[in-house]
Amino acid sequence: MTTIGIDAGTSVVSSVAYSADGTELAVTRRPTRVEHPRPGCAGQNMPEVWSAVADTVAELVAGLGTDVAALTVTAQGDGCWLVDAAGHPTRPALLCNDARASPVGSYDVISTAIGAGMTEPGQACTILGSTICTEVISEVIRDCLVASTAQPTELRLTGGGSAGPLWRQMIADVTGLPVARTTDEQAGARGAAVTAHALAGRDISEVARDLVGTSDPLQPDEANRALYDDAYARFVGMRDAVQAAGWFRRAS
Repeated sequence: MTTIGIDAGTSVVSSVAYSADGTELAVTRRPTRVEHPRPGCAGQNMPEVWSAVADTVAELVAGLGTDVAALTVTAQGDGCWLVDAAGHPTRPALLCNDARASPVGSYDVISTAIGAGMTEPGQACTILGSTICTEVISEVIRDCLVASTAQPTELRLTGGGSAGPLWRQMIADVTGLPVARTTDEQAGARGAAVTAHALAGRDISEVARDLVGTSDPLQPDEANRALYDDAYARFVGMRDAVQAAGWFRRAS
């Protein structure tokens, strides 16, 4: 069963072909443009994005030499992509980072989480860009875990920032959780492919165990825990002070 997972991201569209055992067979990519017609606005030309998707799939299929059993799609976070009754775009798409949507913006990262193997209770996933890995981000991750009703027993990371063992160890120390990273650079596309197998009748957790690879988890260093507990307390104090000053609103 050959499957194709399409990850239509903000800056690039990637289409990835996988064999039945999850082996990555081929990858095709096309860059996409984000338009900023004025400050605070972020949009994309919808026909250009569609062309990027169609081109990557066509190139991929042409090079495979085998039938494709399923094609699944995941895409960037929340936005506004308006079409008319005939399915034609009515205007450029508004992206999730468009400032006009700041009161309601959020991200849909389900496919990437699945691509990191997160299908069981007690698991949590964090997506790290390569430019945001700092101690403060580690504190933010801990704060999100504290605010959630879940009680995860492990944390998996994906994204460019997860490649550095220093950052993974810091996050483990700050959160007190074992931290592993996905070994796949195309976690979103792999998550889409895992979903395709699930739609074909297999249990999604079983598929994830078979098709998703992760590194050995780094364990929290208890010697650093007290230091990070103090840092987290200061972080919470600063966050609450900023909120009290009216600089941002807590999400409801």
